[in-house]
Amino acid sequence: MSKESLYITKDGILKMKNTTMYFITKEQSKPIPIERIHTIYFIGSGSVSTGVLKVLKKNSILLHFFDRYGNYTGTFYPKDVYTSGELLVRQVSAYKDFEMRLNLAKAFVRGAYLNIKHVVSRHSLGDLPTLDLEGVENIPQLMQREGNIRKYFYKLVDSKLSDAFKIQKREIQPPSNRGNAVVSFLNSLVYAAVASEIYHTHLHPAVSYLHEPFERRYSLSLDVSEIFKPLLSERLFIKMVNLKMLDEVIDFEDSKGVFLSQVGRKKVLSLFDEELNKVVKMRTNNKRVSIRELIRIELYKLEKHLLNIKEYKSLNAWW
Repeated sequence: MSKESLYITKDGILKMKNTTMYFITKEQSKPIPIERIHTIYFIGSGSVSTGVLKVLKKNSILLHFFDRYGNYTGTFYPKDVYTSGELLVRQVSAYKDFEMRLNLAKAFVRGAYLNIKHVVSRHSLGDLPTLDLEGVENIPQLMQREGNIRKYFYKLVDSKLSDAFKIQKREIQPPSNRGNAVVSFLNSLVYAAVASEIYHTHLHPAVSYLHEPFERRYSLSLDVSEIFKPLLSERLFIKMVNLKMLDEVIDFEDSKGVFLSQVGRKKVLSLFDEELNKVVKMRTNNKRVSIRELIRIELYKLEKHLLNIKEYKSLNAWW
């Protein structure tokens, strides 16, 4: 039986009663089938009992927290049960070796570019400039090149959107328009989804290459998220706008910035979960896998690279 993600969008408390976990609100007490849960996304105000944390730890279930505006705030990360000492040493060695780190960082940026290009082509957004990594000698230069590509990408996206949903300029804290509100929330979900898959590999989530490890606790998730954001964030945003799935009034709220309302977040979460569980056929062996499984496969490829088994080449979407 495949496990699923649980998205909690109401205020309440997760609590154990005997051997069953419940989500309790003012209106109801709902049992949660823990054996069917892969990851929990807790969006809003609430609390979690120590009994629940013990059960999540025992069952290797991650719990991601978001505030009422949909901003990612943190993760309960169960004890590392898969981390390999040998792989950790190799992860750190690759980070400390300037050339190895820069090559991996370039691979993540190339992956992001290829998937941006894929989205641009599928939605007929126009022409994307070529990613030129010639002469890139350090990480800041690399991130600047990637940033320039993304800025151009947002301009192409905006050219096909109504004024009500244009991104204009990427803003995070806080977003000032609807486009930024949706993309920021989706980016947070992508980050959390990647963090969940890292946990189930032998990789250490705090050792990264494109982003500095001290930027955030799970900075490796930031690295790998770059590859999947065009597919699970910008592409879903374009889809929702084109299909008129978002209402510019009831799906948003103003509160020192523009944020998705609870109604709007539920719509985004539903589409995001649907996309994570979408099944595609692998080009190499015709095996059918979900997008969530593709994230883990990407991480396994990184493991093989670090163990000198096979050079890492980032995902280039085909579906």
